[in-house]
Amino acid sequence: MGVSTRRGTVQVVGSGQDDFQATATKAMISPFAQWLPEMDLAFNVNDEPRILIPHEDADRMMASAELAVRSIRALGNNFTSPNDLNDGQSYDQVSETRFNRLDHQQTWTHSRMSCPPDTPARSLDPDIEDAETGFTFGGISFVNNVTSFSDICLHPSVRQPIGLFNHPNVYSVSHDLIPVFSPSKLSIFHDILYPSPYYYADRTQYDETSAVNWTDKRPCLYWRGATSGGYSQGGTWRTLLRQSILSKLMSPGRVRILTRSSDKSAWDVKTIPGFDVSHRYDTHFTEIKQCSPASCAAMRQHFGDHPHVPQEESWRNRYLLDMDGNALSGRFYALLKSWSLPMKVAYYREWHSPRIFPWKHYVPLSASTDEYAEVLRYFEEEENGKQIARTMAEQGREWAQKTVRQIDMQVYMFRLLLE
Repeated sequence: MGVSTRRGTVQVVGSGQDDFQATATKAMISPFAQWLPEMDLAFNVNDEPRILIPHEDADRMMASAELAVRSIRALGNNFTSPNDLNDGQSYDQVSETRFNRLDHQQTWTHSRMSCPPDTPARSLDPDIEDAETGFTFGGISFVNNVTSFSDICLHPSVRQPIGLFNHPNVYSVSHDLIPVFSPSKLSIFHDILYPSPYYYADRTQYDETSAVNWTDKRPCLYWRGATSGGYSQGGTWRTLLRQSILSKLMSPGRVRILTRSSDKSAWDVKTIPGFDVSHRYDTHFTEIKQCSPASCAAMRQHFGDHPHVPQEESWRNRYLLDMDGNALSGRFYALLKSWSLPMKVAYYREWHSPRIFPWKHYVPLSASTDEYAEVLRYFEEEENGKQIARTMAEQGREWAQKTVRQIDMQVYMFRLLLE
């Protein structure tokens, strides 16, 4: 989708994604368009990111940029327009593309070239372990640094759960440094992040009239959604993020929790049957999609058929799971506003990632599910934990009402385009 700014007006060329991207993007930019230079901008219409520069090329570009910066003269307070700008109503058609298509294929080898050569992702050993980036206590690993957790170069194991590497629904990527705006990206991609028009259009709303008091909410981890994330064929669905997590919660096996005999004693690790805590999970697929006929049938048999439910049903639960799909999930802001506590499994980064804080506004979770039982036990059984969970839910709601409003997205976008 193309967006042009001419003499203070915004024009959109192309329909964009569904019925919201073009309208919402134009609405986001129009309030400040009069102060923008004349520009032609490229916006990604796919969920998945588009620009992936090999590490060695990126290094050379950075070195070249550093030399260029030294020769820049003092900045002025005006803009000059490129000579080749047209009226912004249309763009010339081209017969070739600079994007490589690898839909429904393994793309890890193609994608990891963006990582430095000395990182685990670039290792020639296919069985190399991830770099240890979490906080581990008694074998239970908690996510304490979401930046490290979502660093693809440190975690080669993500080639299985992240659908973009494991038979993506769409993989259309360029190795050229093209300025493409995308709502989310993985750490190894070079798209320019901007506020998602899905959020700006408020496609997943939180209705205050549906609010439920914290004490009246069910003490469950709740999720409903679709089997998005990658294209499932030949059994690959078993390792994809959403399917893998829900499978583990359906049949949790044995899980570890922390126990102690008194408030002053040390914590010990205890292994218990997973079914002792399974009543705290209410997670189901309500749509089976992005799969071959055989894989669709296999997933229906494994997960069962569950009806769609109104979004308002989520607000009846204290803990709301949020997971990446093909890219960002799109429901995070509504979850933050709901008086419930979001628990988020996210590898994709968004414009707000440095602005919404883990363990203050939401709980970051891993894809392994190893810590889920202990996190829920602590929040539901420990007096300190009960208060912490409620406080985090309130802080997340208050912060969302200050930082991810439409006006906040406009301010971010204005500064981004000026830069």
